Amino acid sequence: MHPIRRWENQPVAANVQIADLDEEEILRAVDNAVRLGRLEPPREPKIEELLRSFDLLTDRQLLNTAVALFCKSAHLFDAYPQCSLQVARFRGINRLADFADNRMFTGNLFELLRQAERFLRDNVPIAGRVLSGQLVRENRPRYAPRATREALANAMCHRDYTIAGGAVSVAMYDDRLEIANPGTLHFGLTPERLTQAHESRPWNPLIAQVL
Repeated sequence: MHPIRRWENQPVAANVQIADLDEEEILRAVDNAVRLGRLEPPREPKIEELLRSFDLLTDRQLLNTAVALFCKSAHLFDAYPQCSLQVARFRGINRLADFADNRMFTGNLFELLRQAERFLRDNVPIAGRVLSGQLVRENRPRYAPRATREALANAMCHRDYTIAGGAVSVAMYDDRLEIANPGTLHFGLTPERLTQAHESRPWNPLIAQVL
């Protein structure tokens, strides 16, 4: 039933309105999609039409994906606890170590991405070196920002949103960085296959399309 009925393409709760969505976040996503050539410039700048261009509005009915991607109303997060992120910095190499930092955030996926990136900027060690003949020092973070951003986006894109109590988590230890999400591997994927060339089969294609 996954191609037909899944959490992301189901109608929102009855009390959720377009006014509960962040208009600036929607406009920013549309502008980026147009700039990257992934979306035609919309003929109508109305929010309803922009949501429809992302397939997040059908017959004037918002879908759950619209809340996950663009929600701004704090009161909705009680009904959508999936919209959460947990970050932690441990002093050591396992969860038995003390916390140097431990926080929980709620918000739409774009806001959670920004919060996760801020956490990494504050905590990822940066090595610096001065190259011969150059006046500017070269800084190299332990974990490349482009790689961590891709991992964060994938964690939010592929998580199982039917698990209401779970959150995407970012855990930094002295020897590694772990980014995890609730759910299991689907479509016959295994951890071993993920390290090899494999087809892209997102569990939440609507969310994947926008991200």
